[in-house]
Amino acid sequence: MRSPELDRPPYFDDGAASFDMCSCGFEFGFDDDPGASAKALPTVVANIERWRSSIVLKNRGWPEQWAKLQSQLKAIGVTNVSAQKL
Repeated sequence: MRSPELDRPPYFDDGAASFDMCSCGFEFGFDDDPGASAKALPTVVANIERWRSSIVLKNRGWPEQWAKLQSQLKAIGVTNVSAQKL
C-alpha cells in the first residue's frame, strides 16, 4: 500500500525497503525491523504522538474535519481523543 504523502511505494518489488520516512516519523526498513528499531522504539512512539497531536490540533475547531478525523482515529483503534482534552 502506498501512502499519499510519499513519492514512491515504501517497498520495492524485490521486498527491499525504500527507507523513506512519512510525516509521522515512521521510516520504512528501519522502524519495521525488530533488530534495528528496538533501541529506537521510544523515539518512534514519541514521534508518532507528536504527529498525531499536530493533526488533531490542525483540525481543532473545524467540526466537519474533526468528525472525519475522529472516525479515522477510531478505525485504527484510537478512541480517547477529544478536542476538549487539547
